[in-house]
Amino acid sequence: MVCLFSACVDGENSPTLVRREHPCDSTAGTMTELSGRATVLVNPAAGAGTAAASAETVVVTLRDLGFEPTLVRTTSAQHATEVAAQTAADDIVLPLGGDGMISFVAQGCVQSGALLTPLPAGRGNDFVRGLGLPRDTLAVTRSLASATEHRIDVGIAGERVFVGTATAGFDALTNERANRLRRIRGPVVYTAAGVRTALTVKPFRFAVRTDGPDGAREESFEGWNVHIGNSGRHGGGLAATPGGDLTDGLLDVLVSRGRRFDQLAASALLERGGQHVRLPYVDRWRATRIELTATDAAGRPLVLFADGDPHTRTPVTVEVRAGALRLFH
Repeated sequence: MVCLFSACVDGENSPTLVRREHPCDSTAGTMTELSGRATVLVNPAAGAGTAAASAETVVVTLRDLGFEPTLVRTTSAQHATEVAAQTAADDIVLPLGGDGMISFVAQGCVQSGALLTPLPAGRGNDFVRGLGLPRDTLAVTRSLASATEHRIDVGIAGERVFVGTATAGFDALTNERANRLRRIRGPVVYTAAGVRTALTVKPFRFAVRTDGPDGAREESFEGWNVHIGNSGRHGGGLAATPGGDLTDGLLDVLVSRGRRFDQLAASALLERGGQHVRLPYVDRWRATRIELTATDAAGRPLVLFADGDPHTRTPVTVEVRAGALRLFH
């Protein structure tokens, strides 16, 4: 069986014990029972097919660690959510794919209470970056020998869960274009897509109303982006809402105002290092509930992207669900 900390349980069907670590959890420091079962969900198309190629090696590694692995090749995003939702609460679910795959599996794990271990196999791998995990599938898998449980917040946009960042505006259009550029591998695809998008984009119209620890806030403006961050990363390493805390029970709201191209260019270039927050036309605050309306220059509603995929069309209400997702890493 798996040996985690000093708790190594022998016996064919004995539970494995792991330490729960969550600062907002009254049971922090107690031991959690795991079944030892591990379901690997692989998106065959992720990483230009590299996810499917590494799936068998992941299964072998899990078995060597003492887990009882099952490999499921997903046929759709809905299929991934359904499998995770039907998993027992003392099992581990390991999505092997990109941020979109992780997001859909997280939706199911929130429903079932199962633990989630994200295995990076996409082009951006932003959620894994935000957790500080290695961007190497087997390295994350091997680390389960000393893993702990962590509870994190999730965002809810409409009826969909997201774990990273939800965005409307320029970055969402860039993400949409990047998803179509299948021949470019790795996070550089987001840079290429951003350059092409910037050549034709026009300012958007936003209306934002939020509730949070500092009370209600409401404003309307023309600008380029509205980001709603949980982990705070997207776009292959962009720090959309730097300093995002996955356990504070809040979402980070960042708005980028303006009409001029130089304002868009400066914000986009500085976002990779999170320095765009210093620009005078960029503002940020924290909230528990966000109502967002966003339209393009022709008055058409914008699509809200989250975790690399289109989630819903605006207007949309986004809320935080504190401590709703159990991670195992």
